[in-house]
Amino acid sequence: RKEAIRFFKNGANSNQSVEQIMNDFVRTCGRYNNLKVQLLQCLLILALADNDLHAKEREILNSVAGYLRISSFDLERLIQMMSAQTRFNYNNNFNRDSSSASESQLKDAYEILGASESDNNKKIKQIYRKLISENHPDKLIGQGMPENLIAMATERTQKIQSAYDLIKKHRDF
Repeated sequence: RKEAIRFFKNGANSNQSVEQIMNDFVRTCGRYNNLKVQLLQCLLILALADNDLHAKEREILNSVAGYLRISSFDLERLIQMMSAQTRFNYNNNFNRDSSSASESQLKDAYEILGASESDNNKKIKQIYRKLISENHPDKLIGQGMPENLIAMATERTQKIQSAYDLIKKHRDF
């Protein structure tokens, strides 16, 4: 955590290039790939704040993903999942009274998990468990993550749980 704070302060007050800062960040992350994904998720939350991912924002995300050595496929999957979370959250806030999920809510639920409607129940449960494991706040607390990242992970975990619950209800499993 201290290292991350140091990087932030150095980056804010530095003449270092973005490339140097990103290389330092990647080196510090070491084998903790979830830290790299957390950075991309934070940037995606900012980019999706207006519910639209603009071309310039996508360009910046592609650049950051390149520095982080995250493939364009994985970035696209993350963008789809985070966009679906934003839509799912919006739709749930306005459709709480509805007893059945709309087709778009169900589609978003599958996208949040990174699953497909054609996946069987076992595969969906497997995907769900992996996402919960990767995003669980307790895991991040154990890694010494700052409270704001833990709060974001908590929110993400709740969206993953809601999406999974909706799919389970729809499939009756």
